[in-house]
Amino acid sequence: MSINFSNNPYKDLYKLAGTPQIPVNGQSLPVSKTEIASLKVGDVENNANNKDSSSKKKIFGIIGASVGSVALLTLIGLFTLSKGFSGNFAKKIADVSDKFKNSIYDLTAESKKLTVSQKLKLQFAKVMQPVTDTLQASSNVSAVKDSFVNHWLKKLKMDPAIDKINKFFKNIVLKTKNNSYNEAEIAMVDFCNQLRKTNNPELIRRADAIERLYAQKFSTAAHVNRSEKAWDKMKNLHQEVYDTLFKDNGLFKNLKKYRSYITTDKIEADRNIVQNELKTAKTYISNSIDDVYNSMKKSLYDVKVSVNPQNKAAVEIVKTLSDNVEKYKTLDKSLSGAAEKLEREKIISEIKKLLNNLSDISKKDSSSSAKINNTQEKIKLMLDSMNIDFSKKGIAQEAMSLIDKKSPEYKLAKKYLAKMNSKLNLAIENEMNSYEKLAELRVGSAPTDILGILGPSAIGTLMVVNSKDKNERISKTLTQGIPILGSIGVAYYGTTRGWTGAKNLILGLLTGWVLNVIGGKTDEAYKKYAEKQNVLKTAFESFTKLQKHSQDIKSVESSSGANI
Repeated sequence: MSINFSNNPYKDLYKLAGTPQIPVNGQSLPVSKTEIASLKVGDVENNANNKDSSSKKKIFGIIGASVGSVALLTLIGLFTLSKGFSGNFAKKIADVSDKFKNSIYDLTAESKKLTVSQKLKLQFAKVMQPVTDTLQASSNVSAVKDSFVNHWLKKLKMDPAIDKINKFFKNIVLKTKNNSYNEAEIAMVDFCNQLRKTNNPELIRRADAIERLYAQKFSTAAHVNRSEKAWDKMKNLHQEVYDTLFKDNGLFKNLKKYRSYITTDKIEADRNIVQNELKTAKTYISNSIDDVYNSMKKSLYDVKVSVNPQNKAAVEIVKTLSDNVEKYKTLDKSLSGAAEKLEREKIISEIKKLLNNLSDISKKDSSSSAKINNTQEKIKLMLDSMNIDFSKKGIAQEAMSLIDKKSPEYKLAKKYLAKMNSKLNLAIENEMNSYEKLAELRVGSAPTDILGILGPSAIGTLMVVNSKDKNERISKTLTQGIPILGSIGVAYYGTTRGWTGAKNLILGLLTGWVLNVIGGKTDEAYKKYAEKQNVLKTAFESFTKLQKHSQDIKSVESSSGANI
């Protein structure tokens, strides 16, 4: 930039040492082709103002970042609660309630005198257990919101839009389930190929049988067809839930009645039918000792927490049942073949006998009829699950018994079998989760989630639009808009894939933090780049002006020489 001392008391000092001054039109111009580059007085003032402005922008930037962080946390929290979290929340609360019931049972059933800490624990459990039961009703907040919005959207004849939204999100919901079955199928093929490598005709026959059974229930065609049938069967679920919540004697007039998640309650019977069908089909393919043990342990836990802990006879039977379940898993490894099979059948028979005895004792319990009925229901469910094929070896386990346990082929086949068993169990679990997610979509979770996205999107857009210039818009987009929307997007995607609410919240927060860090670094790099570009632009403009000024001087010199 050129010096401008026109309004400065030291303007007479604007002379270059040893440079003659040639008067032109009453002004003196230096003959030199160079010019001193310095600061204008106005520039100094502007720099001071820029510092103040920079400080203000920094302060407002910090405030904006804080507001963005609060919005991020709030929106992710609300969004996680919005879809899929209600069912998971209800399950978590139910698990907590069962843990309190378990504590009450264990402490009340103690034959010895309780310590002070145990007494306090017992009292705490007795207070909290009904509280957690009541808290399960809070999971219906999502059902209320979804069914209400969906009901009025349909009243406004927006069914085509709702169907398109549901179709889109249905594909996302089923993605986890589909991927799980693909992985299970790969593991199954690996195991069957390993059996075929033995060149044993009997093992090859078992491999063929496993593939046929898998295709019947777990192939892509089979599980996709099941999901479509379930989706069609839930066609009027939104109306059923709405009527339960808002019609006569609904939720708000009968809060105590609804202590569980209404949406999943409505599909529980159909869901259980599908689940039992899949578990039965799976036992034909693979039914390990761990599978049987885990199933018995889960059923027995449900029975245990429903039993009156003050009924000493019932408590004693439950203890014997627990011993038998543990014995089943830790049966002497020296037994094999027919001897092992006979011993396991004896244990199963003893467990069934004990359950029938427990049923008879519970019927005579002096406790409330509701609790008696609950206990009877749990006992019946455990007995029904222990059908004739319950503890029978699957074809895969039968095949393994035909391979020499000391051979390398056995070790490799065992590894493939463990993977197939694990993947197939996970695929069935994911299908059951997707069943619940499809029900939530039918009730109306997707349209309300779309509306939920519009809110944070509007906030992000407002942050960007409400900027002074292009640089501030870019800065806000990088450091606030993208992190908030990115976090919500990850949380939303996670819930539709069936991930837990806690996992979504953590992933959402981590995504927001990572995007904020990346955005901050990108913003810094952009500002440095913009600053360099500005310096270059200023330098180029100054150089252009200097050239023009030099040309003017040359012109003056030429004109002066001609006059002389």
